[in-house]
Amino acid sequence: MTINKYGILAAEYYDPILHPTCANFRSLSIKGIESTICCLGQEFQNCLEVGAGKSVMAELRSTGLTSINHLTISDESAEMLAYSHSLSEYYESKIILDALNSDGHSNGDIKNYDLIVCSLGDPYNTASFWKGMGKLLNNNGIVIFTTPSYEWAESFRTDTQSERTKEADFVDENGELVSVPSYIHRADKQFDIFRNYGFEISIRTDLYSHCIEKENLSKKLEKAIFKNVSLLTLYCLKLNQS
Repeated sequence: MTINKYGILAAEYYDPILHPTCANFRSLSIKGIESTICCLGQEFQNCLEVGAGKSVMAELRSTGLTSINHLTISDESAEMLAYSHSLSEYYESKIILDALNSDGHSNGDIKNYDLIVCSLGDPYNTASFWKGMGKLLNNNGIVIFTTPSYEWAESFRTDTQSERTKEADFVDENGELVSVPSYIHRADKQFDIFRNYGFEISIRTDLYSHCIEKENLSKKLEKAIFKNVSLLTLYCLKLNQS
């Protein structure tokens, strides 16, 4: 699976000096997820965080989030998941899970989760992923999914990328270009993907650059101030019961 290309960047992915745009997007995603969970105002028994890397849910629990009773964190890359080791007291279990083949995991966990969190889920935002999520989520469960916005991807990713909404380019600490999967869809196509796999949108939120402290804003994202485009889109989804 191509998603494991993120393992190549694991040693430096969370370095805010090398990758300030990643740090900005993670900060926005945490703000959006925390606000959404607070707005939902309910307690969750079993939460699965997909593609966790340095787990945002464990981090939120470490700073006072109390509405999650049991947290399982997952990632395909063991190297990425190792970033959550320092937060181990704030999650109950961890698993190696290929988000693009989550169907294989569902045999033991069918309808087990009442909350699935996908922070910056663009690396696996595909039909196969959403098919698997429908099997893991219980009938009354909720998925919170964040992704860089389509407007940002179209406007600010470099023109040298062959398909700007399917790849993200990173320059690593050695100056080498690493392209990794990043599936960012137009709103109508994203809605179709959700609908095709039995999901309906209950909340959609767009987050802008003003949600990040200006002194921490990466140069790439500074341009968004002048173009007034959203940086991140958050979807809160539930299964269509009709």
